[in-house]
Amino acid sequence: ATNLPVVADADTGYGGIHNVRRAVREYEKAGVAAVHIEDQTTPKRCGHIAGKQIVSREDAKARFSAAVDAKQSEDTVIIARTDAYGSANGDWEEHLERGRIYADAGVDLVWPEMPDPSREDAVNYAETIHETHPDLDLAFNYSSSFAWSEEEDPLTFQELGDLGYQYIFITLYALHSGAHAVYEDMSNIAENDEEAQWDLEDRYLGHETESHHELSFVSRFQDIEAQFDPEAKERMEKSAGFTEDENEPLTSEQDDD
Repeated sequence: ATNLPVVADADTGYGGIHNVRRAVREYEKAGVAAVHIEDQTTPKRCGHIAGKQIVSREDAKARFSAAVDAKQSEDTVIIARTDAYGSANGDWEEHLERGRIYADAGVDLVWPEMPDPSREDAVNYAETIHETHPDLDLAFNYSSSFAWSEEEDPLTFQELGDLGYQYIFITLYALHSGAHAVYEDMSNIAENDEEAQWDLEDRYLGHETESHHELSFVSRFQDIEAQFDPEAKERMEKSAGFTEDENEPLTSEQDDD
């Protein structure tokens, strides 16, 4: 669906050492650029939901060492997430030490998951861990679970980058954006009938998202069908429907031809 680098969420690696290694290689085969794996117990929980628990240091180190060793390409990025801070069996010092251990295991980035949008925590973590690992790249979850705009002095992307958080997850952004838009438009159509459809068209006609056919790659599927089915092109030319060039149904005159 995209030529952009894809980062895949590999949860806890889906099991033991062999499962972790297999997960990394299967993701590589799929073409992803990076995977992130965490040190929670299985089944894992969302980083912002109560009940999290982390595996032992030894098991976590083995998990990430196995992931690094399993890479088939040097370009594949392994991101190690620690949930020690805020877990049932962890704390801030464990959060820091886990980052050091995972860095020593050879991961490319360390992601310290934070339970809230604290500026102090983000700064403290980066500055402290860089005392022992000055070249370590960090990842940060700028999660929409938090109300950043309500913070007195919210962190900015530039500030995080300057602290060494070289990869920033803006998780749930699309979910919140989509859910809000759908809710508002569904309320509109329930109250205003067809006028809601007209209002929606005023916003999306002429926009990059105008054609749901293009968004779902219909023309690509049509091309593949025409390539392998000799009659497909003729059928499409003689019937009404989506066309890549005009993005409009065929006219009745074209259909008659």
